[in-house]
Amino acid sequence: MGNILYYFRKNNRYICYTNTIAMDLAARKYKFIERLLKVANSDVLDKLEIILNTEAADDDFVSNLPKPIQRLLEQSEKDSEDGLVFSHEDVMDEIRAKYNLS
Repeated sequence: MGNILYYFRKNNRYICYTNTIAMDLAARKYKFIERLLKVANSDVLDKLEIILNTEAADDDFVSNLPKPIQRLLEQSEKDSEDGLVFSHEDVMDEIRAKYNLS
């Protein structure tokens, strides 16, 4: 899939989190729509409607998370916007250079 690893340095340690690439999400949606158009079973459609209706109700799932987790997510987003994160490749290059790995 299209996950990117983001790192930021805190107390001389790297913290890592992932983010799905938007283009991959769009491509997955189009593939899903193509498959959905081929569904002939009304039971399958009923189940999909239930899932989509449930997801719409849970759309703001972040507000249901514990406050410390919400703050961590907000800080991670701010760090990313402020350019305080490092790509996986950059971190690995630094580790290889530091420990003389090839």
